[in-house]
Amino acid sequence: MKTNLILSFISVLLILLVLAIGLQLIDKPKVPVTIVGWTAIVDDRVNQLGFRGQMIDYNSDDLVILLVGDSQVETVYTVPDSMPEYLLQEKLKLRGIKSKVFTIGSSGYGNDQQFLHFNRYFSEYRADYVFLWQTFGNDIWNNVWPTHWPKDGSPKPTFTMQNDQLTGPNYNIGDTLFQSRSSRFNILNIFKRLKSSTNGLDEAWTKNLPESYIDFKSSNEFKEEDYLIDLNLKDDDYKNENLFTEKSHLAIGLIPRSPRMEYGIKLTNKLITEMENLSLENKSKFIILDFYTSEDVQNLDTIIYVKNSEMYLYSNSMVLENKMMVNEKFNQFKFEITWPDYKVSDSDPHLNVETYSKALDSLASFIIKDYYEN
Repeated sequence: MKTNLILSFISVLLILLVLAIGLQLIDKPKVPVTIVGWTAIVDDRVNQLGFRGQMIDYNSDDLVILLVGDSQVETVYTVPDSMPEYLLQEKLKLRGIKSKVFTIGSSGYGNDQQFLHFNRYFSEYRADYVFLWQTFGNDIWNNVWPTHWPKDGSPKPTFTMQNDQLTGPNYNIGDTLFQSRSSRFNILNIFKRLKSSTNGLDEAWTKNLPESYIDFKSSNEFKEEDYLIDLNLKDDDYKNENLFTEKSHLAIGLIPRSPRMEYGIKLTNKLITEMENLSLENKSKFIILDFYTSEDVQNLDTIIYVKNSEMYLYSNSMVLENKMMVNEKFNQFKFEITWPDYKVSDSDPHLNVETYSKALDSLASFIIKDYYEN
C-alpha cells in the first residue's frame, strides 16, 4: 500500500513536470509586465495629455506657447506654480501679453516620445510658438535606445534610421510588453543564461546599431595634460554609465566620434526636423532652447574616463561639435548661465527655480520682440 502511494505520488510529480516543461517550451502562459511609454510621474496637476501642468484651455486671442522637453519642463522638485510654464506665462503677463503656456514632457523623455505626443497635441490644439527645451546630455542616447536609464529600463517607442529615413517606432505608446510567467528556475532560462549573460531589450537592440566607441589607446591620442577619472570609484550614478555601448550621458563627448554616435546625431536631427515640420504645418514657430553654463563652453580640457579597465577620451569641445551638428539648421534661443549656484543641489543637476526663472525672463523678452516684429 505504501509503495503504491509513493508510486502514485511520483507519477503525479512526473506529469506535473512534463506539463511544466511543455508550457515553458511554448512559453505559455504569458502575462503583461509593463506598458510602453509614460507621461507625468507626479499627478498634482495634470493636463489632458497626461503631463504635469495646467489644463489646455485658451481663448482665440491668447498667445499660445508649448514647452516640449523632459524633466526640465516637468520640474517635479517644485510646486506646480513654480513650473516653467507658469513662470513664463506670468512674465509675459507682466509685459502686457495675454498668453497660455502648456507642457509636453516627462522625466527621461527623448525626442521620440516628445514627437509622438507632439502629434497628439496638434491633432486637437494650436500653438503660436513651440519651444523645445533641449537636454543634450540625455537626448542622443534617449533616442538611440529602446529603454530608459539604466540598462533595460522602462520601455518606450523608439525610431530607427534606414537609408537616411526615419522608420518606426518599434512600439506604440500604451502597447503592452509580455514576459514569461516562469520563475527564475525556468529550464529555458537556465539555457538562455548559458548562451548569454543578458537577454534584455537593450542587448537585442544593440545588434541593429552601428559600431560603438573603441578604446582610444589604439588611436595613440594620449597627451600629458590629459587627466584620468576612474568611474569604477564613483557612486552608483556613474557606475551606470555604459561607455562601452554608449548608453551614457558622457557618450556625446567621446573622441573620436564613433559610427554609433554619428547615427545618434542623424536620428536626433531627423526627429527634431519632424517636430519642426509639424510645427510649420500648424503655423507655429519652432525654436530650440539651449540653456548652457559658462563651463560648458570654456572648460575644453581633455579627460580620460576609465571604466572596467578601458579608457575613454572625452572633451566638451566634442560635445559642442556634436550639438552644432544636431542644431545648426534650427532656430535657437541661447541663454548662458554665468553663476555657480544654478543646480537644485550637488546631487541633483537640474536647474533650480532661480536659474530657470532668469532664463525664462530673458525668453519672455525675446518672445515679445519676435512677436511684434513678425
